[in-house]
This record gives sequence, C-alpha cells and structure tokens, in this order.
Amino acid sequence: MTAVAPPAAETRTETGMDSRTDSRADTRPGSRHSAQLPRLRTLHAMAADDPRRSALRNSIAEAYLPIAERMARGQAGASPAAYDDLLQVARLALLTAVDRWDPERGDGTDFVGYLVPCIRGEFLHHVRDRTWVVRVPRRVKEMATRVNRETSALHQRLGRSPRPSEIAEALGVDREVVLEVLLAQGYQAADSLDERRGPGEPDDARLGDLDAALDRAEDRATLRPLLAALPERERTIVGLRFVDQLTQSEIARRVGISQMHVSRLLARSLATLRAHATRDHAGHHVGHHV
Repeated sequence: MTAVAPPAAETRTETGMDSRTDSRADTRPGSRHSAQLPRLRTLHAMAADDPRRSALRNSIAEAYLPIAERMARGQAGASPAAYDDLLQVARLALLTAVDRWDPERGDGTDFVGYLVPCIRGEFLHHVRDRTWVVRVPRRVKEMATRVNRETSALHQRLGRSPRPSEIAEALGVDREVVLEVLLAQGYQAADSLDERRGPGEPDDARLGDLDAALDRAEDRATLRPLLAALPERERTIVGLRFVDQLTQSEIARRVGISQMHVSRLLARSLATLRAHATRDHAGHHVGHHV
C-alpha cells in the first residue's frame, strides 16, 4: 500500500498570508490536472480572435477552480464575507494565470506550480489594498465593493479587463463614479501603465519610461497619496490615460482641449508623481500636498 504523505504544515507570514503549498494540486501523469495541459497548449496556440477561444479558456479555468476555492477558504478562515471577496480575487488570478502561462517556459514549472503563487500574490495585494491610504468619502468605499465585484464578473465574461465605462454601464452609474473608485484604490499600478500608446505619441507620455522610481514602488498603495496630490483635471487626465487607456487624441476629444495641451498636462502630472515617488523612495514621508 502506498504511504500517504502528511499534509503540508500551515505557516503564516508577517502579513497573515497562508504560506502552505496546495499539496492536493496533483500534476502527476494521469491526474485530472495534468490532463488539462494539452488544452492549455491548444489555447495558447489559438489566435486572439478565434471564436472557440473564450469557451476553451473558461472550461480550463473551471477545471482548476477547486484550487482557487480551496486557497480562498484557507485564507478566509471562519469568515464567510472574507471568503466571498477572496474567492473573487482567486478567480480573477486564475483567469489571468490561464492567459499568461507559457507552455514553453524553460524552467519546467507546470501550470499549477505557476497558478498557486499567482493566487497568493493577488491575496497579498488584496490584504494590502483593504487599507485605504488616503481618506476617501464613505460613498466611494461603499461603491468600491460593487465596482470590484462587477469588475471580476465582467473579466470572466469578456475574457479581458473591463473598461471603466463598461463597469459603469453594468452598475448603472456614471463612468466618473467608477473612475473615482479606481483612482482611490490606486489602480494605476506600474505593471499596467505602459499599455496603449497612440501612433506618433512621444515616449515621454508613458509613465513606465518616465518613472523608474514608480517601478520601485512595490506596493500599489504608494501611488494613492501621490495621485490625490494632483489637481482634479490632471488626475482625471491621468485616469483617462492609464485606467481607460485612451490615447492622447482620444483624451483631447473627451476633455475638449488640444492634444498638445493633453501632452503637456500628462508630462507635468507624471513629473510630479515621479518627483514625489523618488522622494518617498529615499525615505521621506509623503504627507498632504496642496
């Protein structure tokens, strides 16, 4: 009779995260998880506009959903409310992992070995982000719960991150309401700020190029007080650029100013963010800015 290995010991990190591995995520030949690997390879070989892709993607994610559920349950403990939130986080991380896993990766990591750290990382972001770094109105905090849940639902349905306008339409609120929530939550993460640049737009319009300092800000919460320091119009333009991912031309039409003016305002805003982030990285406290 084959000996049964004892369960992995549960440990907690300083942030309260469950650091145990999911020992039940069996990837041995013949296991139900290893059977998904050919389907993952098929998915990644498909063109992005292949009509079969969405159904296959969702089917693969469903096969790995028990891992996400188990990890959410372990992290939530005895709190049903925490479990609901963490399950949404885990599901979103699962879909992201399905999209990003490279079947040709050279380190030999199988999908489950890639998925589990992805979910843990999103749990960590969730734990950090539950604390609002800047004081925001109660209505924004209440709306944030609805926005986060709808974002997860739309991501699963659309197979991509939804735009704020799509979230607003689903919730029946103005787009500006959703944008305010996203800005308050610090969704301008460094890993998403280099996306979508219009033809002919200068490199200095990209926060990732302007801001090595912001790349060093590992916690997204670092950006919140910096964004709060910007004038309202500049904060709106930054949101349109890096949350809605509009080009400068599209922002100019939306706001009613010239593209040149948009470029100047973006450059000024990003220079301000970079300066404050650099000072914060050097060990200075970021206080209230006028």
